[in-house]
Amino acid sequence: PQRNALRKELGTLVARREELEPDMKDRLRQLALWEGSDGHFSSFGANWLVTRDTVKPLERFSPNAFVIWPERDPASKALARMGDVYTTGQALSHLKDASEQLTKLSVPEAKAILGWFQSRLDQLSDAEVEQLTSLPLIPTERGLRPAREAVRAGGFRDPLGLTSALD
Repeated sequence: PQRNALRKELGTLVARREELEPDMKDRLRQLALWEGSDGHFSSFGANWLVTRDTVKPLERFSPNAFVIWPERDPASKALARMGDVYTTGQALSHLKDASEQLTKLSVPEAKAILGWFQSRLDQLSDAEVEQLTSLPLIPTERGLRPAREAVRAGGFRDPLGLTSALD
């Protein structure tokens, strides 16, 4: 309750200012007032601001906790300017670092990650789409594979066995 009151008051104060001095912003970023998806309180410097749909598919791959940030009121929006929003680029970087773990995901988990990216197609650059195709997230009869290695079944012969049929 006290943290909520303090966050609300801070947000109101920040919202009244057009811009914060760098020193003030740095000090506010260090306050451990934000409850992360890991259940611990942390500072803006130690977490990512995310939407609710980001937590389940991507939380385990991020080195920092996620803080669900709805930005409903002016105070919340003002405080969000001090935080770091989790982007498709960060997600791709974290997934690339965990590429071996991805092959062990269940099909529903892989589909949830792909769904997250699909809902953000307008935010993906061509380079990021290319990166996404190299991650083993496509369900095939041989397990999860990168999109580059997956093909649609139907009349295609692969005598070398280099591709997998989509599951």
